[in-house]
Amino acid sequence: MAALLAIVFISCAQKVIAPSNHLPRLEEMAFIHASGQSFIQGSNDTLAKSDEKPAFKVTFTYDFWMDTIEVTQELYQKVTGKTISDSTSNYCSICPVYSVTWYDALLFCNKRSKLRGLDTVYSFSNIDSNQSGRVYSLENLRINYNRLGYRLPTESEWEYCAKVGASPEFSADSLSDSVAIKYAWYNANSGGKAHPVAQLLPNRWRIYDLAGNILEWTNDAKGRYPNVPVNDPLGAFALEDLKRVV
Repeated sequence: MAALLAIVFISCAQKVIAPSNHLPRLEEMAFIHASGQSFIQGSNDTLAKSDEKPAFKVTFTYDFWMDTIEVTQELYQKVTGKTISDSTSNYCSICPVYSVTWYDALLFCNKRSKLRGLDTVYSFSNIDSNQSGRVYSLENLRINYNRLGYRLPTESEWEYCAKVGASPEFSADSLSDSVAIKYAWYNANSGGKAHPVAQLLPNRWRIYDLAGNILEWTNDAKGRYPNVPVNDPLGAFALEDLKRVV
């Protein structure tokens, strides 16, 4: 089920590269046991979009943490000092932040890492922004996956959480509206607008709103799926390409 609103928000993933007892307390995040686990990413279904094919096997060699809720406007403002919404009348502290660029999302993750005393995953030489303050480019951008800090999830990490972590009744092949409406915001219950986070039921890993509400940035650029099994995929390599997976 796709979100009705063609807008984006941020979620952060954090790769575990140290024993969990060395990590800060992350009460707002869910620990995702993925190391040694596999799943089928994408779909070969006739209804699947062209950029969701071909389905391929993904295997992870690491665990990671994932935000249990969408990053709220309140948290975004607290971390970055910026209030971003379509207008001040649309500000809702517990609604997901939206209308942020992919680069805004990266800077948010870096600043959140600094506040927690963690490494910054994204390195760059200069920030380019427009008059409204939205960032449209980070020059010489690099994503340092070996660093322990906040970042956007890869498409594979996001889909693993959404697909494998789905509650049994929500992931059933014969999903009914009476079930979907308990987990997802969509045309039957959304009213065409964003809603406060965590109002519906979470998946079995305590993650809310993976279906509907607001579309979500990932780290990956759009690219054709491989037709072979892949370990720890990072998606297409195109750091300056704004055709990102959401």
